[in-house]
Amino acid sequence: MTADTTALDRSRMQTGSRTRPGAAMGLAGWAMATAVVALVLAASSPVWVPMLRSAPEAKPDLTMTVAVRQATDTARSAQASARGAQATAEESVRATRELAERTAPLAARIDTLEATVRKLATASATAPTAADMHRLALAGAIAQLRPAIARPTPFSVELAVVQGLAQAQDQYMAALRLLAPHASVGIPTLRQLQARFAAAADAALMAEAGAEGVPLASEFLSWVASTAPFGSGRMVHDLMMPETAAALDLARDRLRADDLAGAVAAVSRLRGPAAAAMRPWTDSARARVVGTAAMDSLVRAALADLPGGAR
Repeated sequence: MTADTTALDRSRMQTGSRTRPGAAMGLAGWAMATAVVALVLAASSPVWVPMLRSAPEAKPDLTMTVAVRQATDTARSAQASARGAQATAEESVRATRELAERTAPLAARIDTLEATVRKLATASATAPTAADMHRLALAGAIAQLRPAIARPTPFSVELAVVQGLAQAQDQYMAALRLLAPHASVGIPTLRQLQARFAAAADAALMAEAGAEGVPLASEFLSWVASTAPFGSGRMVHDLMMPETAAALDLARDRLRADDLAGAVAAVSRLRGPAAAAMRPWTDSARARVVGTAAMDSLVRAALADLPGGAR
């Protein structure tokens, strides 16, 4: 066993002696290669070191940045333009609505006018004749005469125009003859006649009492008529001149009711001095009654004489 062990040990020693020299030679080769590379790099350093130092630094791409900024600005401008267009559209809608509201009354008037034109066109397919135009002119002149007579001023001009257009037509001439005497001076109004009645009635009572020419007697009667126990004086008048007092009282009541014709009828019952004293007022009141009736007659005649399409 000792011999076998000795042989094995020998074999291992021989194998180890052969392995150590091979490994040492491998390491020596790597060392030589490294040294050669180092020598080459050291020798070529004057060439590659300046090249490494002079390599350009990385710079940002300015072209891309400018393009992005321009796109952003364009988008913002488009957004602002869209907002402006929307605001303009809203303002236009609001202005259109306001214009429609303002012109609504005018549109209604235009519609009414168009309806009237269609009605006239339907009523008369042909143009008005000369006779129709003359009747229309006469109706217009009578329309001008009516307010002139309503005033307490002369109306000679307005009356002359109507007389010229009436051309002696019977339905107009009777009323025109009634108005002619008052054309140069005018006719007092109802309100004026109401205001003047009290003084005229007092004058009639004084005349009836026979005291119109005696100032003191007139003043005495007026004082008695307004002193207690006679109150308003009606008792004195009723006792002294009952018919005159009754006629004047009735006329006064009619005037309060704006019944001028009734007042004229009442004072027409006066006789003698009372009637004479009352005549200026009675004539003016009768002229107003007659003038109003004559004017109404002229209006009715003009309306009846209008062409069919103008009624």
